[in-house]
Amino acid sequence: MTQKSLKILLAEDNRVNQLYIKTVLQKSNHQVSLSDDGAQAVRMFKEDTFDLVLMDIQMPELDGYEAAAQIRAYEDENQLVSTPIIALTAYSDSDQNPRAEAARFDGHLLKPINHQALRKALEELSSESTPSDQGGHAAGSEGTSQEQTYHQKLLEDFAGVEDTLKAMVEMALKDLPLRWAELKESLRQEEWKKAKEKAHVLANIVGALHRSKEREAALELERILDNKDADRAWEMLEQLDSALHRTEDSFKQLREKL
Repeated sequence: MTQKSLKILLAEDNRVNQLYIKTVLQKSNHQVSLSDDGAQAVRMFKEDTFDLVLMDIQMPELDGYEAAAQIRAYEDENQLVSTPIIALTAYSDSDQNPRAEAARFDGHLLKPINHQALRKALEELSSESTPSDQGGHAAGSEGTSQEQTYHQKLLEDFAGVEDTLKAMVEMALKDLPLRWAELKESLRQEEWKKAKEKAHVLANIVGALHRSKEREAALELERILDNKDADRAWEMLEQLDSALHRTEDSFKQLREKL
């Protein structure tokens, strides 16, 4: 089947994920419009026509569930044909959330996004096939102490888009210390919601570059913050601190190879 170019609305608030997904899409000759939050995504959808929406679940202003639900309500109200919406999520059970029913997602991609799973989902859509759930598990380094193996695998995964990988590494090196400082300050002030958001951002940054252990640690911290458990949060923060230092060192080494 012949693959056609799709006009895609990408709703994603993380810069590193934006760059990675946009590059994968554009290399497959798709047109991409970016939205930084759910409210903006709804506005853009109403002002233009798209073949597909890629919707991050957790975003500021309006999360992905509510944004998708508003898009579906707009389509129903105006008797429009439903546009496929694929959820981008860090959690494998997001389709079980009661709010997913109103969102009427056509599929789910797990973060960190795997370019092969993303391309497969797009090929099905652009070949006029029915979208289906795609597991986006990235083959990240399980042995994070073996940085050479991790670097080699990452370079293989990004073969042909090394410039994008270098830009992602640069962004991560810039954003990690800033988001980390913001997370600690939010926790000191016991601003639980803000701290939880920062932990999720950290998970996205390291996850986009296939640091699976650090991503899981950040997501675990996010769950702890959701329960407002200060003692456990600070304990987890200490563990994550050393892990992120190793990650930064690894990114710096990787940058030298690019």
